[in-house]
Amino acid sequence: MAQDGANADIFGVRVALSGDTALISARRADVDGMGKDAGAAYLFERTEGKWTQIQKLVAPDGKADDRFAHGVALNKDTAIISAMQHDAIANNAGALYEPEGQVLLFTSRPRSQKSRPDPEVW
Repeated sequence: MAQDGANADIFGVRVALSGDTALISARRADVDGMGKDAGAAYLFERTEGKWTQIQKLVAPDGKADDRFAHGVALNKDTAIISAMQHDAIANNAGALYEPEGQVLLFTSRPRSQKSRPDPEVW
């Protein structure tokens, strides 16, 4: 359970695991300063069989109803988090966020304005 969990956050519908780290979605979480259903993702770490929340992640440009963390992916120290209703390009166009550096030091940049990567590089 998220330390600040609330009714209707939809915590845990999407979960990504990598070793002893879990990235868990709460796409309907209300975030102070952003609004209702801005969304959040939570990092948990397993130590000696016990899961502990280590960080709450929110979009740096999040707004109400963006639903950040609709999708989550995690591989070692790399995470990808979606915001299904992000409005940067168009109404509810969506966005992907990726960490810069280690996921535990999460800072993100939206990827929604980048062109699609070359399929051979992707």
